Amino acid sequence: MQDSLAGTITPRELAEARNPLPPVELSGDPGVKNFDLRADPKSLWKQVAQAYHIDLVFETDYQAVHAGQPLPFQVNGMDCRGALQALEIVTDSFAVPVGPRQIFIARDTPQKRMEYERQTAVVVPIPEAITPQEVQEVANAVRSTMEIRRLVVDAQKRLILVRDS
Repeated sequence: MQDSLAGTITPRELAEARNPLPPVELSGDPGVKNFDLRADPKSLWKQVAQAYHIDLVFETDYQAVHAGQPLPFQVNGMDCRGALQALEIVTDSFAVPVGPRQIFIARDTPQKRMEYERQTAVVVPIPEAITPQEVQEVANAVRSTMEIRRLVVDAQKRLILVRDS
């Protein structure tokens, strides 16, 4: 098997995959709002979140790409989810719900997404009839087709762990 896929699935990873936590559902105030703002990224987040009664937690070293520069944020008829998604694009940031009325804000980079986005794990048993070469081919195909971040083939346990956001 290829080194990048071969590995050992820990008991903790196995338990997490078998007993996943439900996703956190954000529940900002209902209804649609209009925004015509011009401010730095952090201030934009604060103003939009306040409009939907959502609390913010910024990453400790949060520094948006456009920090210090006033950015325009003009949208009409947006519900909470739509406004937050538009704000993610404008500020080059991303939001992770941590509670029904709280989101965590970080700069949008691949490293930050891997660190902060919630991940889901699935364990797939490997049937006895499949050879190690066939497992390798299937694992490579799944990982490349679905752009999976982490896929581990544990030949000893005859399991494949798929983890992604």
